[in-house]
Amino acid sequence: RYDEIQDVPHGEVHILTYKSTTLGKLRSMYVYIPAQYERQQNRTFPVLYLRHGGGDSEGSWVKDGRAAIILDNLISEEKAVPMLVVMSNGFTDGTWAGGSSVEGMGILEEELLNDIIPVIESRYRVKKENTGRAIAGLSMGGGQAFVIGMRNLDKFSAIGQFSSGLLSDNKFNYNEYIPNLPIDANDINDALSLLWISCG
Repeated sequence: RYDEIQDVPHGEVHILTYKSTTLGKLRSMYVYIPAQYERQQNRTFPVLYLRHGGGDSEGSWVKDGRAAIILDNLISEEKAVPMLVVMSNGFTDGTWAGGSSVEGMGILEEELLNDIIPVIESRYRVKKENTGRAIAGLSMGGGQAFVIGMRNLDKFSAIGQFSSGLLSDNKFNYNEYIPNLPIDANDINDALSLLWISCG
């Protein structure tokens, strides 16, 4: 199975501590590093910023979701390109509301753009243009990925949201969460290589 350990090259998972300037405290993030990173010293790698759901934390993708094992297997089968995956905390105050409100999303967006991405881009050999960055998430994190990604089409080339209850709420106000969203769908299509919206 793709989520079971196989005899393939294995990457690493780094746990980094960084200063969240928006929250004024130290936080941690998990970073998956593919096996190719050490073997291909002249290569720069794309980055996926992966957001967790409301009952999880920054470590859940690795501990419960087996993200590192899945990536090792998919990369070895050439079903995924070698990439770094950055998994940070999606709460501002430990509550679902803190990770889903307009205010909470604003704080998390600033943290991602001003604290997390600069740490990753200064520490690792990664692509620094929007074509080398993607953002995706599950449930609460899916809403974060969609909102933050759509508010920053110049920073991300792909957006994925999986089973986000926020977007399925008939009271969800796009103008409140994404005030500068282009009206013309062609503008969004031109900016993104992929927009994936799923539910289940």
